[in-house]
Amino acid sequence: MAGRIALFEWPQTLSVISGFPQNMQAHWNLVPNKSVLMLRQESDLQADLALWGLTPQWMTDFSRAAPHARLETIEQQPMFKQAYAQRRCAIVANGFFEWRGKERKQAYWLFQAQQPLIFLAGIWESFDIAGKQYLSVAMLTYQAAQLRRPLLLNKKMMRRWLNKDESLVGLADDLVVQPQLFERKVSRWVSDPDFDGPECLMP
Repeated sequence: MAGRIALFEWPQTLSVISGFPQNMQAHWNLVPNKSVLMLRQESDLQADLALWGLTPQWMTDFSRAAPHARLETIEQQPMFKQAYAQRRCAIVANGFFEWRGKERKQAYWLFQAQQPLIFLAGIWESFDIAGKQYLSVAMLTYQAAQLRRPLLLNKKMMRRWLNKDESLVGLADDLVVQPQLFERKVSRWVSDPDFDGPECLMP
């Protein structure tokens, strides 16, 4: 499961999008229940920080917030199906981590070599605390061999994914065509959810 992402560098074209946080900080080890950067389509493209863990309005126990949604069942799950139909977004990252092995798991960093950013398919919800509105997201995943990986969006699919008027018919099937990723082993620093430094990408 892709439970860690990183966003530590971004182009100027991203930082000029409406809503992009002016005090945006670099992160090398973003985990669920932390804030991640998402893009959604309103009248224009909008950037927001959102809690990684979907929290619908009816939820009272935030410990049940869902960081992931399975592509195979998203249209049937009550927690996800309305957001899938009406509130789709892209989570912005430079790459993500996954762990492999049985006894002593090894962490790997996965990324696109020629692209500084990757865009991960997500869904979002808003929730209120003390009269203030917050946003939350869940990352979509699919089965990749024995692992579950996040769904990456290319430019064409991102336009369709963010378009509220896009038909859902065939949309999930088209998402399964995924770009090639590069990978390399990284240090055990990333296994510590409280550590968030560039050492996470060290060999």
